[in-house]
Amino acid sequence: METKVLTPEVEKIYDLNTIPPGIYAVPGFGIVNLCTISKEQADRLVAFGFPFLTPKPVVQAPAKKAAIVKDDTAAADPGDVTDAVPTPQ
Repeated sequence: METKVLTPEVEKIYDLNTIPPGIYAVPGFGIVNLCTISKEQADRLVAFGFPFLTPKPVVQAPAKKAAIVKDDTAAADPGDVTDAVPTPQ
């Protein structure tokens, strides 16, 4: 006998509460096959208050640290402007 599971795309996003995957007649929702539903169908069920699917908490990736970039263009002394001003002839 095979073990029934949620579809992989649904299992990534939703947890199944209190019941194992299978086919159920749910009042207000009709017959729902939790082993074959798509992500879109699961989204719709949850939007309408389906009591057995809940969204998994969203795990955010850690923020990237800002890279320190050395600016070599400012290597000259900013007070030294002799190269910037032409000398009178």
